[in-house]
Amino acid sequence: MASRTLTSSRSPYVSVDPLRVDAHKLKKAKRILGSESDVDALNKALALVIANEEMESAIEKAFGALPLFEAR
Repeated sequence: MASRTLTSSRSPYVSVDPLRVDAHKLKKAKRILGSESDVDALNKALALVIANEEMESAIEKAFGALPLFEAR
């Protein structure tokens, strides 16, 4: 999957072409996250993934290893 930066050299955003997303998952994520647009839903979902990793890392540092859970 190729990616390229947008015209602004200071922009933190990238355009990923072609982006293929499971329509059912996107629709469900938009409903759960209260998003009206696909882009907003994807950005919110990515933010949650990052926050989850940061929380897991902090818990591991404080209390040791976390149990491994199977992904659905």
